[in-house]
Amino acid sequence: MGSCCSKEDAGTGQGNTQMASVPNPTYPITPSMQPRNTPRTDLEELPFHMDNNRFKVVIAIDFGTTFSGCTWAIAGTTDMIKDIDRWPDQNGTYPKIPTAVVYNSNGEVHAWGQTAQNVDTFNRALGGLQYFNNFKLYLDEKIVRSSELPQLPYGKTPAGIIADFLREMHKFVLGKIPNAYSRDQIRYCLTIPASWSPYAKRTMREAATMADMIKPGDPAERLLLISEPEAAMIYVKEKQPGIEGCRNVMICDAGGGTVDMCTFAISTISSTQKTLQEISLGHGKSCGSVFIDMAMERYIRDVKLGRQVCNAIHPRLVPNMIKYFIDNVKKNFRPETKEYPIPSPVPHDHALCDILPAGTVVDGVEMIFTFEELQKHVFDPVIREILALIRDQIRQLPALSAPDRSSSYVCDKLVLVGGFGESEYLLRKIQEEFMAPGLVRDVETVFNAGLAVVRGAAYFGLRPASVTQRFSRYSYGISVLRAFQPGRDPESKRVVGGDGAMRCDDSFFKYVTKGESIQLSKNVTHEFATFQKERVVDEVPRYTDSPGVFFVGTVNIPQMPAINRVVDTQNPLYIKIHIATVDIDNVNYVANFDFKNALVLNN
Repeated sequence: MGSCCSKEDAGTGQGNTQMASVPNPTYPITPSMQPRNTPRTDLEELPFHMDNNRFKVVIAIDFGTTFSGCTWAIAGTTDMIKDIDRWPDQNGTYPKIPTAVVYNSNGEVHAWGQTAQNVDTFNRALGGLQYFNNFKLYLDEKIVRSSELPQLPYGKTPAGIIADFLREMHKFVLGKIPNAYSRDQIRYCLTIPASWSPYAKRTMREAATMADMIKPGDPAERLLLISEPEAAMIYVKEKQPGIEGCRNVMICDAGGGTVDMCTFAISTISSTQKTLQEISLGHGKSCGSVFIDMAMERYIRDVKLGRQVCNAIHPRLVPNMIKYFIDNVKKNFRPETKEYPIPSPVPHDHALCDILPAGTVVDGVEMIFTFEELQKHVFDPVIREILALIRDQIRQLPALSAPDRSSSYVCDKLVLVGGFGESEYLLRKIQEEFMAPGLVRDVETVFNAGLAVVRGAAYFGLRPASVTQRFSRYSYGISVLRAFQPGRDPESKRVVGGDGAMRCDDSFFKYVTKGESIQLSKNVTHEFATFQKERVVDEVPRYTDSPGVFFVGTVNIPQMPAINRVVDTQNPLYIKIHIATVDIDNVNYVANFDFKNALVLNN
């Protein structure tokens, strides 16, 4: 097996690539191309070249934990992006659809989106149907390890259930695209949390392929993944008034499942073109609004009702209370409202009311929740985690001076986006925490906060070059050979090559360090020398039948004159061989023979 050693560390003394003269074709000489023990370099993390001219339509999908949305646009008309706001079985117009599926007893998709939620609400008793939602959380390894998520139905994998939802969504969306464009002219842009690992990103690509959005052989740039805060910042740059004078802008994308943070600077290229640069390492956590719903359900079951009452009532009654809380309380939660009534699961049932825990107040058909108890037990535990994310982001930023030099702060503007970003209570808590001490000059919610991410993703799909700098979330490298260090490197990694030198196998050669600023217009390049682990052939074989030498082909010499002399020393024959192409697995030789004075000598 061939391997690769760095020019700096190989100890070969060679600055260029070394090759055996005729290596056995079963020994590749560039192992950096092998996936073995080599971290995958994601296109979303490192710079790459894209051919944007081939794609005429962009479909952007914000795949969310609780709701998903889609926006599409035609290249050349950047201001004419279109939200899909009419979905199957949806009452009226709304640009989001529940991220949910219902399976039948055969594990096939019976319903999706709003239809699936309707089945769950009204027809759950139908035989063999299984409702499933919140499956985006299965791509957060921390959540999977630390919580008891329900088992995926019918042996589905996370990629499989996501693909089932995306497949149905994609089929519906294609019906909205003008027929003048072919499938091959469509570029897709999927949004992902900033906190997702390379595994989660690969799973989303796998799901998109399984959903028939893209094909395995498609160029990588046909499907772009963009972090949710970056997509939101692109939308803010395009549409938010008063953003031009900001030296930095922090995005807090508070969604259903995740909250993601990142800070950007805006550079003006021309009067019509602005670019973005990440100036902090984006991060996030699964602490979105769905965790407020979970906290509310725990509080109702454990504190307001108690296990005895919960076991006595219909299993759908508590979920109905949670749905009412989501639709009527969560978005409108504020200190000015002292009490929040929610339909009681035990109206007029005196026997059950008598065994309710002390402190539970039932007023006729309603159960009363005070602002203080919801604040303490439901909202603030989750919001404290969001505030901690903002503090972590602020620590990465240098202090700025106010324009009038009256104060010093760290962030010009913090913008809330996402569905939970529309919460007035969350906005107030952030303002109190960071504006009062002078850390952030302004905190605001963007117009159409729930659509900022998907619309920004559409803009990015049209103009990927609008982002010029990112920070790497991971350190990336390749597997190489380097000089073996006895006592430090394990013997199992020691390789003795044909030159007799000892080298260490599977060494990590760093290309990018976590937190490093990356200019997307530049590539990271290092020079390596090739090396054979086993001595396949001599550097210069002595015989054509030496070990490792193999037959390539016959070279025909056209118009070869007759040879009448054994040796012609005065008129030599010049043979020039031009190697036009050297490929890793296929060596092609182009031979050109030039004869000079190749005449038969007279006697």
